[in-house]
Amino acid sequence: MANTKIIMNDAKSITALLEWEISLETGMALIDEQHRTLVDQIKILADRSRPDRIPETLRFLENYVVEHFGTEEHLHKETHYPEAEAHLNVHNAFIKAFQDFKKEYGANGEEKRLLMVLKLGKLLSDWLRKHITGMDRRFARYYQAEFPGASKSAGTLPSDPVTRLFLKRAGCETDE
Repeated sequence: MANTKIIMNDAKSITALLEWEISLETGMALIDEQHRTLVDQIKILADRSRPDRIPETLRFLENYVVEHFGTEEHLHKETHYPEAEAHLNVHNAFIKAFQDFKKEYGANGEEKRLLMVLKLGKLLSDWLRKHITGMDRRFARYYQAEFPGASKSAGTLPSDPVTRLFLKRAGCETDE
């Protein structure tokens, strides 16, 4: 019974903590869209009515980490971001924590797994909020200062030189 109460409280706190809001925006559309997608997936972890979606969501998170962190790290490299190494270290620590979680998750029974998933959702929501409003915002400010001609929606519009270069190297064609 105590575990059920903890689970219900954790699920409510995750949902309350992580609603997408303007204060989470970095001003870089591609990064913001990836963050919004992550927020949606974290909410799925908190949805006690859909435990069948947990394995799918964990797979999404594993792929997301590779894609999103790769996007950020590529932009850091292309723009010679001076805090790139510190940002990379934070990403690597997150990846290790997630891998440790997956290992422990696989070794436990269903009841413990549900509690673990809700704790992961809370950890993700707390980490994401701090990471976006801290490190990601600092990068966005650097990007916008270094490339003043880049639009606020850099990352989706191929109008700024860094985004065009990123898309070209990623094998995407632009209309320009």
